[in-house]
Amino acid sequence: MGDFRFFRRYRPPVPAVESDNPLICGILLPEQCEGFRGGASTGEGGDGEYNDMDSCGNGDMDEDSEFYTGGRDVVQQLRGLFSELCTAVLPGDVSTAVLARDCVLYHEGEGSGEMKNGRSRSKMRSGKLPLKAVAVTIMALVLMALSTASFSIPVDAHMPGAKAPPAFELSPIVIADDGTEIEITIGDVGNYHNERMKEFKRDMLKKQNKTEEEIDKIIEKEFAGATGICPCSSFAFRAALLGISELWGDEIPERADIKFITRRPTPGATQCLQYITGTGPGVPDVKSKGELQMILPDGTEVTDLSVKNLKKYMVDMNLSNWNIVIIRKSTGDEFEVQVKEGVIPEGFFELRKKVKVEKTATPEEIEEFRTQWEAVRDAFLTQPDWELFEGVEEPEEEEPDVVGGAIFFSILVIGVGLLLVLSLRVRVKAR
Repeated sequence: MGDFRFFRRYRPPVPAVESDNPLICGILLPEQCEGFRGGASTGEGGDGEYNDMDSCGNGDMDEDSEFYTGGRDVVQQLRGLFSELCTAVLPGDVSTAVLARDCVLYHEGEGSGEMKNGRSRSKMRSGKLPLKAVAVTIMALVLMALSTASFSIPVDAHMPGAKAPPAFELSPIVIADDGTEIEITIGDVGNYHNERMKEFKRDMLKKQNKTEEEIDKIIEKEFAGATGICPCSSFAFRAALLGISELWGDEIPERADIKFITRRPTPGATQCLQYITGTGPGVPDVKSKGELQMILPDGTEVTDLSVKNLKKYMVDMNLSNWNIVIIRKSTGDEFEVQVKEGVIPEGFFELRKKVKVEKTATPEEIEEFRTQWEAVRDAFLTQPDWELFEGVEEPEEEEPDVVGGAIFFSILVIGVGLLLVLSLRVRVKAR
């Protein structure tokens, strides 16, 4: 099996097979790969078009490099898939490469340049790939596009392939904004979260020089069926609903009197709380604003709550991040909401990191994470507070009032008896 090398792309050649996938640009034919051979940092031609960033198996890439910011999100997928498909079926000394956004994955063939069927590399250079090789190469591109589809969305707005939530009933959060009563539903929060993430995705695609038509198609495809109701937004909504009920009781709080301190640096939870407090961009009909503060479990305060900045803090999260403090500013009273152990399935945090951060998850792990993602979301939509949060006691069931019932029954019997006696006396007198 030949070596795989990654290159940062400065002046890319036109790929032989192009792709509509935003991450995969295309596949290069062997004759286009000559500049990569030999392992030189600027390629055989020495023209500086490509910079050798890393060889397969040589450890982590430089996280400060341009390559890391542009293309690392597909590297692990490319390594595994291309290694399995191309080296398993293509002749061992066929060189080929895949363009992946800012990087190139290059497969250096083995041997002296003779293909297994005896044809020389020079003939390959002037001719075409064998039919079998072309078919497998195109198949590799298609499969890579499919396998990276779940990873190409750098947002938590939705989980590709997730089932719709079950039927549920959640009370709205009722607040007053400068005297105007407002009902905020979980649907309102989900729609707001969805729109903010579409906006983030659109800005990202514009930086990739996508046309408006291309952007619209990508947005429509990636957000098809998404409601914005995810584990994080549903958790934040339930936490806010519980905290407001505990601190204000039957009163309707003024929006300006509400403050949240959140430990969860995800767009779903953050944008839910921004909507309630009126502090987020584009929240409708805001007259007054509450307050939202993010202080992570380690004490780090995050003031920039943009999606781009939050991603820095989403790498390593655990149960302590599922925590929100609700404060009634006028009195200083506060109520802390902490998710119980067991609500988040075992292995959830490790799987999330592999799927959404490292991009190293297998198809089986992706499916397992999707199942757990659905379970967490559904729990926050359907389970009672005392099953979700620490310190919330289950209401005691009212026992039947046996004594009161017996007294009432006795009075009823006595009353009926008196009526019978009186009716008999009346009949006797009438005779």
